[in-house]
Amino acid sequence: MNIITPEDEKWLLQKYGKAIFELKEKTISLNQRYFAARFGKLYHILYYRQDDVLYLYNFDDGAWTPKNYEFIQEKVADMLHSFASKSGCQDQIDAKITAAFLSSVVKIMKGMYQNTNAFSERLRGVIHCANGMAIYDHETNKWSLHKFAPEYFSRNRNPIVFDPNATCPDFLEKLLRPAMTGDDIELLQYYFGQCLLGENTSQTFLYCSGTASGGKSTLINIIEGTVGRWNCTELRLEHMDGRFEIGRSSGKTLLTAKDVDSEFLSSVGARKLKALTGNDAMSLEHKNSNSVIDVIGNFNVIIVSNAQLRLEFDGDAEAWRRRILWIRFDRPPVAEKIPNFDRILLKKEGSGILNWALAGAAKLLSNGGKIVKSAEQIAKIDLLIKSANPVDVFIKLFVKPDPDATVSSSEAMFYFKCFCDVMKWPQLADRKIQHELKEAMRSIHHASLRTDVKRQGKNVRGYYYFRVAPPVNQA
Repeated sequence: MNIITPEDEKWLLQKYGKAIFELKEKTISLNQRYFAARFGKLYHILYYRQDDVLYLYNFDDGAWTPKNYEFIQEKVADMLHSFASKSGCQDQIDAKITAAFLSSVVKIMKGMYQNTNAFSERLRGVIHCANGMAIYDHETNKWSLHKFAPEYFSRNRNPIVFDPNATCPDFLEKLLRPAMTGDDIELLQYYFGQCLLGENTSQTFLYCSGTASGGKSTLINIIEGTVGRWNCTELRLEHMDGRFEIGRSSGKTLLTAKDVDSEFLSSVGARKLKALTGNDAMSLEHKNSNSVIDVIGNFNVIIVSNAQLRLEFDGDAEAWRRRILWIRFDRPPVAEKIPNFDRILLKKEGSGILNWALAGAAKLLSNGGKIVKSAEQIAKIDLLIKSANPVDVFIKLFVKPDPDATVSSSEAMFYFKCFCDVMKWPQLADRKIQHELKEAMRSIHHASLRTDVKRQGKNVRGYYYFRVAPPVNQA
C-alpha cells in the first residue's frame, strides 16, 4: 500500500474533480470516480475481464493476487474512513459508506483498471520463485535472480527459493534413476521445466504409467509442490463438456489426473485434451455471469495411471502422436519405502530440484519451445498408438491366409487375449473383441464370418482358409 502524496492529490483533483460536493441544507455527496482513482493510487490494482476478478499486487511475494469483491469493498471502506477522519466531516462521510456506495465504487474500478492483456501472454524465460524472479539469459544459458516487480504481471509464483548452487542427489538417485530409463529422465526434465515456465509451448502432455508403488505419485507431488499447488488443478475429462468446467482451470498452469483407469482417455471429454494443450481458443463461462470469454489452451497436463490407457483417436492418430509423451515406470519398486518422501525431498532438496527443472526449462527455451523425443521415446509412442487398435494389429501380424486351415472365433479370441498380455495392453470386453475381430477380418482380409467351421464334430463360428501364426506366446 502506498501513501497519497501532494502530487497525487493535485492529479486526482484535476482528473476527477473534488472528492466531496456540498449540497443544500449542509449535506454532502461523495465523488465515486475520485475515490475509485484514489484507491488505485494507494494500491496496485487491475481488473482482468477473462476471470471477472480484481487483482491486487503483493509487494512481499511479487504476485498479483485475485481478491473477491467483498474484500475489495472492505478495503474501499477502510480508505473512506481514513479519508473521513482527516476531512472535518467524518460523521457525514462515514454515513455515506453503505453497501450500495461501495458496490458503485468497485464497479467504476472495474472499468478504470481493466487490463485485458495482463495475464494473456506470459513472459518467456521468467519464472516467479519465492525470493525473486529467475530470468533466463539466452547468451549465457544461465538463470539469474531479479527483484519482484508489478510489471512482470505474474500471478503464478512457486514456493521454492532460487539458489543457483543447490543440488538434488536424493531426488535423482533414490527416486528417478531406480524408476525410469535415462531417456525418460531427460524427457521428464524437459516437461518439468515447461511446467515451471507455465506455458505449454511444446503442445504436449505427459503420461506416466506402470508399476504400482513405483514412485509415480511421489514424482507428481514433487512437480506440483515445485510449481506451486495453487497453480494446479485436477483434470476432469469426464466433465469437460460441461459449461463451467474450463472455468475451473482459468489462472492455473498445470492440470493433473492421478490414478486414472484405463478408460480415462476414452471418455466423451477426451477430445478436449487436444484443445487444452494445443493452443486452441475455448469459450469460458463463469457461474452467475452471462459473459462468455475465450481462453487459450496452453495448459501443461500430466496423467498418471497404473494401467496402460486405452486410446480412441477418432481418425486423428497423428495429432495424438505429436502430443503424447510417455514415461513407463516398469522397473520393480524399491524395497525401502520412505513415508512422505515427496515432502522430505522438497524440504531437503527443493532448491536443487528447482535448479534441475530450470535446466530443463533452459533446454526447452534454447530449442524454440519444442521437446526433443529420443528414438526410445518414438518407439514407445508408436507402440501406444498401435494399442489403440489392438485387434487390427493382431490380425495383421498373426492371422495369415492358409488354404488348408481354419480358425474358430473362440480360438482367435483366445490368441488375441494372449497377445494383449504379452504386449501389456489393456484387455477388451469379450463382446467388443468379437465385434472388432469380425470387422478386422472383413476389412483386412475380406473374409466373412462363417458358422460351419468344424470343431470336435460340431459347427462353430470362424473362418476358412486362415490360421494363427506364429504362435502368439512367441511374439
